[in-house]
Amino acid sequence: MVADAEGTTTETWTDLDTVWAHVDPVSARELFQAGQPEERISHQITIRWRADVTAKMRFLFFATAATATPRIFLIHTMLDPDEGHRELDCMCEEIVTILVGAT
Repeated sequence: MVADAEGTTTETWTDLDTVWAHVDPVSARELFQAGQPEERISHQITIRWRADVTAKMRFLFFATAATATPRIFLIHTMLDPDEGHRELDCMCEEIVTILVGAT
C-alpha cells in the first residue's frame, strides 16, 4: 500500500517475472457483493518450481500477446507435488465482476 500526501492509500503491484503456466479451472460459484453479481472461480495454476512465490502474490494471465486486459488470479496456497522442486501447483482464485445490464 502506498499513501499519498492526504493519507489516502492505493494498492500497488510490481511485476516479478514472466513465466509459462498451465491454467486449470477447478470450481466456480456466483455471489452478490456490494450490489454487483460476482463470480469466484478457482483454478490450479502450474508453473516451474520457484522458491520465491508466496500467497501474497498474484498472477496476471494474458491468453495471447494481443489480449489487452489480463485475467487476475490471487494465490491462496502453493504445493510442490512430488517434492522434487520441478513444478509448483498454485491454488488460485479468479474474481470476475459481472456488470449489471451488460450484454
